[in-house]
Amino acid sequence: MIENDAKELLKYQQHLNKRMARGGDLIALAKHLKPDYNDEWFHRRIAKKLTTFLQDPNSKCLGIFVPPQHGKSELTTRLFPALALGLNPNLRMAVCSYSSDLASSFNRSIQKYIDSEEYFEIFPKTQINSKRVVTTSSWLRNNSEFEIIGYSGSLKSVGVGGGLSGKAIDLGIIDDPIKDMMEATSSTVKQRIWEWYLSVFSTRLHNDSKQVLIMTRWAEDDLAGRLLDPKQNPNYEDWETIKLEAIKEDDDIIEPREHGAALWEGRHSLDKLTKLRSLDPSIFESLYQQSPNSKEGSTIKRDWFKVIDRPPNYFIEKDLWIDTSYTEKKHNDPNGFITAGYDRSTNTVYIFDAESVRLEMPKFLNKVKTLKSKHSLGHSSRVMIEPKASGLSSIQLINKIPELGVSA
Repeated sequence: MIENDAKELLKYQQHLNKRMARGGDLIALAKHLKPDYNDEWFHRRIAKKLTTFLQDPNSKCLGIFVPPQHGKSELTTRLFPALALGLNPNLRMAVCSYSSDLASSFNRSIQKYIDSEEYFEIFPKTQINSKRVVTTSSWLRNNSEFEIIGYSGSLKSVGVGGGLSGKAIDLGIIDDPIKDMMEATSSTVKQRIWEWYLSVFSTRLHNDSKQVLIMTRWAEDDLAGRLLDPKQNPNYEDWETIKLEAIKEDDDIIEPREHGAALWEGRHSLDKLTKLRSLDPSIFESLYQQSPNSKEGSTIKRDWFKVIDRPPNYFIEKDLWIDTSYTEKKHNDPNGFITAGYDRSTNTVYIFDAESVRLEMPKFLNKVKTLKSKHSLGHSSRVMIEPKASGLSSIQLINKIPELGVSA
């Protein structure tokens, strides 16, 4: 009796999932295509937002920022395109990621969903070329592109940097345009991604196009940061965002979890996350809290600083702080120079000058001399240099040149 009841309940749930999926419920589609799909509250929140975003003609841009390994790609880049094409087989789509291989893997996963009998039960009109389909026309299907039989819908996948020429996009999805930390710390790579977005991706959009950016944040000036920056993107207000912290800390975001709780305790526990944070707080803030170079920071807080029109009218002893890496080769780090003074009476540090430049040793020493003159550094002024490999030799040379008038 109990076994029969369980079977009837399962049968009813399957029927309900199919009916809800036909109406655009992304989680219902996920459970019908993948009976073992494990959804948490934040998956349901993302799914609901994706569905309303797709159906709302006034919603054009959606950014979803989620920690690693929290199911973002399965939901937004594999299941969501399958739902969108099921609801509208005339939809022209593009799926992009940091590499063409990853983008193609997304494409193949979407094709597998559309090929399945379970999908056909829900969206029989949305079909792609396969052995079971009989058609007199040739409909494109390969690892990077497919067309919907009998309709104008299609999906093309490319890596960042790849072309979309000749393809108008009704719905474009960019999933993780940055591969790793090495790319995230490269100004050249971030600029290349930005230029690709402007010159390739955005040129395929029309008035009614929609775009979704789903990613783990890496840097303040990554693609998400630039799109949300009013100084770089005059249309920044078009972007709606969902930001999910691995550990709940922003109490302005309404969520069904308490402050300090893990986002997905069953998969990534608070204990695990706390240990990860202790290894490198700065990386954790970016990848797990979605706050790259946040105001709180890991050591120095941005809110500690403010810009003033002029320094105090009384004397403050100035010192020169240097981070050395003297070479003119572009692949090496530049030298950093900061002229600053500390006012003990107010416990305030004043920064008078800061710059970074690549210099070989002779030019490096001339730079020290120039800064000494520019900021009237006296004999009591100090040159503070970290005693690492290049720093040690810099200290020795500065101390051996009396005419510099400063000691390191």
